[in-house]
Amino acid sequence: MATDSPTNYWASVAASADGCKLVAAVNGGGIYSWQITPTPVLSSMALGGNLVLAWTMPSIKFVVQQAPDLAHANWTSVAAIPTLNYTTLQYQLTLPTPPGTMFYRLVSQ
Repeated sequence: MATDSPTNYWASVAASADGCKLVAAVNGGGIYSWQITPTPVLSSMALGGNLVLAWTMPSIKFVVQQAPDLAHANWTSVAAIPTLNYTTLQYQLTLPTPPGTMFYRLVSQ
């Protein structure tokens, strides 16, 4: 990937779990950062009588929304709070399986 950062002797480089925020320090001075808005992938899995939603820990905050169809104008935020799985670096949200069709999406805050 091409960047406008100079060619230097980099002392340290760090990245967020989703790879959308990078920080690098030059040996002898100078700190460079780069960030883009992540596009997390929402996955779902049926587990018992529940639906488990998961996505990689993003560098910015997202909220889960739901609607009964994709054309629905009024998506509503899911009240449940996701938990962070430190092993996979994924947020996970467990919900009761809906009684019919339900669509879910992530929206940045």
